[in-house]
Amino acid sequence: MNLYRLVGLIVVASIVGALAIRILLRRVLTDAQADHAERTVPFLLGSIGGFFGLVGGLLLSSSWSDVRDLRRSMTSEIGSLAVVDQVASALPPPLSAEVHAKVIAYLHSVVQVELPEMSVGRIDTATSRKLGEIWGSLARYDPQSPAQVSIRALGLQEAVNVGRARQERIAFRRENLPVLLWLVLISSGAAVIIGACAASVRHTWPVPPFLAALAGLIALILFSIHALQSPFDYHLSTPSSEYMRLWEVFRGPISPDETTPAARSASGGARGP
Repeated sequence: MNLYRLVGLIVVASIVGALAIRILLRRVLTDAQADHAERTVPFLLGSIGGFFGLVGGLLLSSSWSDVRDLRRSMTSEIGSLAVVDQVASALPPPLSAEVHAKVIAYLHSVVQVELPEMSVGRIDTATSRKLGEIWGSLARYDPQSPAQVSIRALGLQEAVNVGRARQERIAFRRENLPVLLWLVLISSGAAVIIGACAASVRHTWPVPPFLAALAGLIALILFSIHALQSPFDYHLSTPSSEYMRLWEVFRGPISPDETTPAARSASGGARGP
């Protein structure tokens, strides 16, 4: 489902729920109970609302900061992979073509397989093997000059950086807020909405629209935290198309021959053990 449509449904459902609670309280509470709630609930509401705003604001800010770090890490992954490909162009044949083919195979595996699978909670092990093949090809290379030694060392280091950036991407996918913290957030948000309904039960216009705005805002904050904690599920991380665009920025467009399944299979068959 489209992210904005899902957000709209959640916000509308929260508003309808809050207005339904208000209607229920207007029917259930007596005049004495409504008067008592009107005098006492605002004091409690201020404390609970302040707590929700503090915790929710901190989590929202830190979650967005984490997503930005994730995007930078994913950009770094492509940048390091491009450096490995540059190193490959400086290697002697046939190793140069071999490493380049493995770099392209890894790029396609990330873009076409791993990122889509991460959006549904799975990790592609074949991508790990492709990264290992890049490392293996460089590790088995026996340089014959100081310049070749430096080139090989640079390639190995950048391959390590690619692996480290990929590990950060996978680790981010596996991290989630504890259930207890979600219970605290949801409970405090619900308490704010119910308290606002109870404190304003004897008032009419313009209470309903303000109450609806409060409920929608709380729902939006909670969903935003959830979405930022699961950026692959809601396509908030660096998308596959951005991976390819960054590759074109760093290394130029991929040859059409390298994007065909037949060519990739041929490259895979020439890799060796």
